Amino acid sequence: MPSHDQTPQDYESILLNGALLLGLGFMFVISGCMSVDSQATTSKPDAPLNPICHVEETTEGCWMPLEGTTNCHIWNESSPRTDETASFEGDSDCLGGKLTGSGTVTLSWSQRGEKLTHTKTGKYVDGMANGQFKEVGPYGGKEEGSYANNRRHGSWISDIPGIGRSEGAFENGMAHGTWVMTMANGSRMEGPFVQNVRHGHWKISHRDGSRHEGNYKNGLRDGNWVVVLGDGTRNEGMYVSDFRNGEWFIEKPNGTTEKGNFKDGKRHGNWVILPADGSRLEGPYVNGEKHGEWLTTFTEGGSNKGPFVNGRRQGEWVITFPGGG
Repeated sequence: MPSHDQTPQDYESILLNGALLLGLGFMFVISGCMSVDSQATTSKPDAPLNPICHVEETTEGCWMPLEGTTNCHIWNESSPRTDETASFEGDSDCLGGKLTGSGTVTLSWSQRGEKLTHTKTGKYVDGMANGQFKEVGPYGGKEEGSYANNRRHGSWISDIPGIGRSEGAFENGMAHGTWVMTMANGSRMEGPFVQNVRHGHWKISHRDGSRHEGNYKNGLRDGNWVVVLGDGTRNEGMYVSDFRNGEWFIEKPNGTTEKGNFKDGKRHGNWVILPADGSRLEGPYVNGEKHGEWLTTFTEGGSNKGPFVNGRRQGEWVITFPGGG
């Protein structure tokens, strides 16, 4: 007899995490390992050029020198890779040692013996990206959107080969507002972020026909969700802090239905299972396993009645046959 213990598949969480990376795409603040002239670290540039990026230690932010210049820098929100360099082509001035002008910054570094580059084309003011930019990543990914003081702010579109396309808004460097993400694997996800965290009503669909729809609260599923699996099995019930809690209803394509409660993501409490053949199963679960007395009645008559202990039949059972034996 097939198992009646199947629960909704939760693989949308993994895909959504991947989608968040897609949505934030090449939100390129230079990353790697660097040190600074002073021991102090900062996430905001001081008026003087402090700190300056150097290889050895890490820092939250530093001024990165441009190759081919004697004293011209761009602000870097994090730390460049150990061999990373930056160059600039375009019309510019260098006031107070900080790049001001329009053109293309090319960031270059090595990875596993391969030379990689990332280009950012737009306007720099006092060493910071401001206004509309176009970017090309090391593997051909293209992005377009606006910066404010070197942080993504406003609408962005990302199209990354092998990953997919995303479109949405940033606020002060964080995803904020409704995003639509179409993955290369055929998945589609639509819903709001609040400061990089999923919050609000989301719709997720996958190439196999499965779909998920419900609410997130501070990055966790919370509230009513409908989950339809690729085989057509429909699940509906409540999530609390990313765990199924409370009553759930499951309906399979062959007509079998299941109804009962979850606690912290596991079946817990009384369940009623009605297979398509007209029989009926009823009994309790404890922490996801049948535990306690179960009764099965069959369409043609007869029944099975007895206890389960931790998912296994244990103890005295009574089997009644259709003829009364």
